[in-house]
Amino acid sequence: MTKTYGLNWIEIARRSLAFIAFAWLASFFFLFFAKGAIAFNIETFFSGALLLILIAAGLWLLRDIFNLFWQYPRIDLQERGVTLITRDSELDWDWDEFTNWSGKLTYHKLYGVITLYISGACEFYSNDKPPLRIRGTFKDAPKLAGIIITQIMMTQLPKQIEAFHQGKTLEFGSVTLNKEGLYYRDTFIPFDDMTSVGMNRDYFFVHLKSQPKNPTRLDQWKMRMPELLLAVMHNLFHPSQ
Repeated sequence: MTKTYGLNWIEIARRSLAFIAFAWLASFFFLFFAKGAIAFNIETFFSGALLLILIAAGLWLLRDIFNLFWQYPRIDLQERGVTLITRDSELDWDWDEFTNWSGKLTYHKLYGVITLYISGACEFYSNDKPPLRIRGTFKDAPKLAGIIITQIMMTQLPKQIEAFHQGKTLEFGSVTLNKEGLYYRDTFIPFDDMTSVGMNRDYFFVHLKSQPKNPTRLDQWKMRMPELLLAVMHNLFHPSQ
């Protein structure tokens, strides 16, 4: 069964209104300069710089809006993987060919209620294809990114567990894991010394029998797919869950 995610027309409307606002402000400053000869001073310097910034910001927004209308990107989710469709191309990824993901979507709100705009993106990487980029211009973008991450993990987790039990080394960027233990840069943690794992926004935590009050912290920004590593290790510690 295929689920399609099209454009977020509300976000596109926000960006169009922002372009209109930038264009209006730029016009105001242009008319201010066009009135006649203006002496060069610090005020006119900063006013001119602001004018250039407004023009650049407006042109960037206009280019982004036109590109969305022209390409009309859509995301199709299928059982086997994901497809990005535009007017010019169609690109497919299977769930098991993704090697990493990064980034996040940030909602900027007025008084914590009204969304002004959505910044950032979630990017999904593979070895042989360009990254799949999920931005706020896709409908239900955070939900879409979460579904993609979940599907990748559901597909790759059983294969990772099987490879571990076959004695293979699992690669997660700066972290490798095998039956002997976990390797992180110059640090080695024996598998028998580990009791549980966890993570927050910045760190991956390994709780040890030898140091129950001081878990080892690993910088997850140097890792690949820390969420998948967390799921693998949790499964190894609690195979019935």
